[in-house]
Amino acid sequence: FESVGFDAAASPGLYKEYGDTLFQLRDVTCAVRYYEAALSLTSKFGIGGTSIVKAMDGRYPLVEVDCIDGDAIDVMFLSDSSEETVDRSRIQLTLLKDEERIQERILLNMARCFHILADNAIDSCWTDCDDGKQYHKAVVLSCTLALSCASFYTEREPAGPGSTLEKAHYLRAKAYLQLGHHRHAAADVRKCIQCNPRNKEANTLRQQIEHRKVQLKRTNKKLANEMCSWINSATATSDDSPKNNNGSL
Repeated sequence: FESVGFDAAASPGLYKEYGDTLFQLRDVTCAVRYYEAALSLTSKFGIGGTSIVKAMDGRYPLVEVDCIDGDAIDVMFLSDSSEETVDRSRIQLTLLKDEERIQERILLNMARCFHILADNAIDSCWTDCDDGKQYHKAVVLSCTLALSCASFYTEREPAGPGSTLEKAHYLRAKAYLQLGHHRHAAADVRKCIQCNPRNKEANTLRQQIEHRKVQLKRTNKKLANEMCSWINSATATSDDSPKNNNGSL
């Protein structure tokens, strides 16, 4: 951290506060840097710790670290007690088991920052904007990690209004919608509403997702009809082409 002006001995909570202040001032780019620094300070990787790993199927499950041999990490998946050796690069975050659950709050605020950055990037583009897509993908990752963190506490603290599950599913649903992943967006917003049926923003988002799905269905149907018309026209033109006495063109 020292090379970019951060103190590795500082408190994660202090950097989160700096990030929160910058976020309130709408300086989200700098806020993300402080949030990332705070998150790194909370992630103390070691044997016996609980970490989030990127699985081969794209999920981000919780594992317990059993052995470390260079970059080869032996882990046990908490979901089914299966064991696997993974590369160190697949370890995304090590959980800090604290009552305040600061990591979840940092990740959610990072997701909010990425949403703003995505909107700004899209507004500055005349055409399809790759930067906006990358920021929305960052939202998805931040929310997914937050949900993985929250899953460690879910059995002791059921999801409800104001929970990490409600917030993360809502923020991720918004990102999925912008990325065109309507099925994932619908699933997330449904889970958000299950946590809090009175969430007005989530219910509005659900309507937007359904409207977008209807529009997409109509567009696809129109394209299919146009394609069929073109094929029929091309076939008719071919049949009407002049032939010689042998029946060839």
